[in-house]
Amino acid sequence: ALTRAEDFRGDVVPAVTAVLDQLIKFVRQRINSQQSWNSYLFDPEADEQDLHADLYDWLNQGQLGSATNVEVQEVGGGRADIQIHFSGFHLYLELKADHTAVPVADKSTYIKQTVSYQASDVRIGFLIVLRMTPPKDKSPSAHLTEYVSHTTVPVNGGAIERHVVMLEVPGNQTKP
Repeated sequence: ALTRAEDFRGDVVPAVTAVLDQLIKFVRQRINSQQSWNSYLFDPEADEQDLHADLYDWLNQGQLGSATNVEVQEVGGGRADIQIHFSGFHLYLELKADHTAVPVADKSTYIKQTVSYQASDVRIGFLIVLRMTPPKDKSPSAHLTEYVSHTTVPVNGGAIERHVVMLEVPGNQTKP
């Protein structure tokens, strides 16, 4: 899907690929995690800050560590949760905790906020959502591929769409 993105070329391709690789590994690890390792994933009171601290620590321990910044001011008229700096451009990560069963793809407010950080930078961003909806039963977890999706957003009738890669981290988990 990102191959259609206007900005997905040159140095942006390996940068986006590296960030996406780290985010998918993060989600995979959190799906498989036990309560003793990541207790916030089992806490019904967990919030965005718990996800923020965990993801920031994860990114800092890997290849993106020295390029990762938090709470970056004056980006798209606001403050970006996580900025990853590359030579000549940045990629931005918006984090949310959500207590509803509404699919992330239908969370237009979250998506628009993620897109707003692309106002003067690469038109590809990432939305990571801690899903706090209580499980309906103790059925097995969804497959990793079901926690990753993509959407495009036209902005003010512009000819070039903005792209958002959405990843979900299941929270409020129960023990199997």
